[in-house]
Amino acid sequence: MNVCEFLNAHYWPEHALTLKRASLDQLRWAVITFDRWLTRPSVVETDFDRLRLLTYLAARQQKVSPATVNKDRRSLLCLWRHAAELGMVAPPPKIPKAKCPQAVPHTFTHDELHRLLLATNEMHDRIWWRSLLLALLDTAARVSAMLAAKVEDVSFSNATIHLRPEHSKTMQGHLCAVSKTDTLPALAAQCLGREPSDLVWPWPRKTKRRLFTHFRELCEKAGVKLPRFKAFHSLRRTTATNVASDPQLGLLQASRLLQHSSIAVTSRYIDFDRVQASAVRICDRLPRP
Repeated sequence: MNVCEFLNAHYWPEHALTLKRASLDQLRWAVITFDRWLTRPSVVETDFDRLRLLTYLAARQQKVSPATVNKDRRSLLCLWRHAAELGMVAPPPKIPKAKCPQAVPHTFTHDELHRLLLATNEMHDRIWWRSLLLALLDTAARVSAMLAAKVEDVSFSNATIHLRPEHSKTMQGHLCAVSKTDTLPALAAQCLGREPSDLVWPWPRKTKRRLFTHFRELCEKAGVKLPRFKAFHSLRRTTATNVASDPQLGLLQASRLLQHSSIAVTSRYIDFDRVQASAVRICDRLPRP
């Protein structure tokens, strides 16, 4: 059986309840690129081979980034393990990962955040943008989960937003606190006149793709440089870095806020240069000789 047929006939049906569409697309793309390298459809019984997979990943690394190589490795090993569970092949051996350089996460400075909030006054939907940015900065939530929030999910008495589990990457609900100083009044203005079942931030454009284009326009109005492929997740990283920089909160609290499975995952979100800059100078506390 070729790997594409195996994915559609075995893996997908058995994981349909838990596998997200994006994850399925990633698996299919990994199989497609493997087939292209082989110049034929890959076969479960013969092509799930350690040497063949290592040779493929080495060739793949000549064309794409190490992170992409590791995604393909993870996808193919995932299918290989499932085929082994069904008794079609032997379990996969240890396949090393490609070494990935640790890039410094993009975050916004305090001054840049101030300019972004000021620039919302120049946007057509200024209340929409101001309330969304403030909510994202307070909660470090993913923008997809925040845009799915309804008016009934906002508690003005407790100053919280309930993010529903069905819109979470981890499939877990999250009760997020927001600032009573500026975020809560902005939310009240955004929710004014809306029904409880209405979205807090309805997006009037045809596609969500325009949302990221408008965010880039907001950054341009604010005079804030936004690197390519960076957008709302930079706000999430900014809040995580600010939490980790606080001596009373730290990395563990940042990990809990982001709902990560481990601190190791959270560490990839933190700009440790900024954390180090705000840390206590240990040398100043040591006794001098």
